[in-house]
Amino acid sequence: MADSLFSTHQFFGLHGAARWAAFGLLAALLLFVCLQFISARYPSRVLPWFRIGSLRTAVATGVILLGVVPTVALGLLLSERSAHSRQERLEGRIEEMAESIAYSVERLIDKHKAGITAAASSVNASADFSGPSVEVALLRYHDIYRDFLTMLGTDRNGDIIASSSAMQGEPVAVEGLAGLSVADRRYFIEPMQNGFPFVSQVFRGRGLG
Repeated sequence: MADSLFSTHQFFGLHGAARWAAFGLLAALLLFVCLQFISARYPSRVLPWFRIGSLRTAVATGVILLGVVPTVALGLLLSERSAHSRQERLEGRIEEMAESIAYSVERLIDKHKAGITAAASSVNASADFSGPSVEVALLRYHDIYRDFLTMLGTDRNGDIIASSSAMQGEPVAVEGLAGLSVADRRYFIEPMQNGFPFVSQVFRGRGLG
């Protein structure tokens, strides 16, 4: 509703004002009836501008107002109640959606952490941590686990020794990244400090995009 004539806040705000408009109409009708009663009972005490001509005109006006005003007020109250119910349902759906998204994100992060652990185990299993060996391990694992668009391996100083990318389809080794450092990245610093898998905030890569 953000691109419509009214925003969501304005929409529900207008429906909230409908309740007060309905009460205002009913109050005005009650005041009119009271003044009409006083006018009939004490003609000299009513202001001249309030007198509605003949008795037939006054009765007709009263009947019309008694038929129209309560109907309009009831319609406004029902409209306000309907808007309130829709707002409650919308809030419930948004809360359910937020919980579902949070659960999905948490599952995705857990899955990626498990993928990172498995990739590290695959590299460790080779017992050869040279650049070509790590590259072969990355490509083998990348071919199985396609949830990663890019992968890289570094030495203990944070210098890249191997990398792979599946951004163009099949995983392939990426040339030209050897020697670049990621020592300042949180995904390198955290595992080096505590030894656990880590998922960082979103960022733009220096070499792989």
